[in-house]
This record gives sequence, structure tokens and C-alpha cells, in this order.
Amino acid sequence: MLGRLIKKNDLRQETEIITVDISDLNTASYLLEITSNHGKIVKQLIKE
Repeated sequence: MLGRLIKKNDLRQETEIITVDISDLNTASYLLEITSNHGKIVKQLIKE
């Protein structure tokens, strides 16, 4: 899969629920990758 990094947030020190502002992103389909000490998960994000 081709693509480029659009936004990166370091959340390693966070202990609560995190909200990531995507208002500056264009309408498109994105892959959201979340990595923690427990593993990694990738989800599709569709901004309309």
C-alpha cells in the first residue's frame, strides 16, 4: 500500500481517553495506526 504520514501524535504518556483533532485533514480515506505497549492496531478512518 502506498501512502505518506499525515499526522503523528506521541501519546505514550497519556493515561486517559485521547481525542485527536482531524479538522485540518481533507475529505478522504485514511489509515489510523495506534501502537502501544500492548501491540498495534490499524483502522480505516473516512472523513466526509
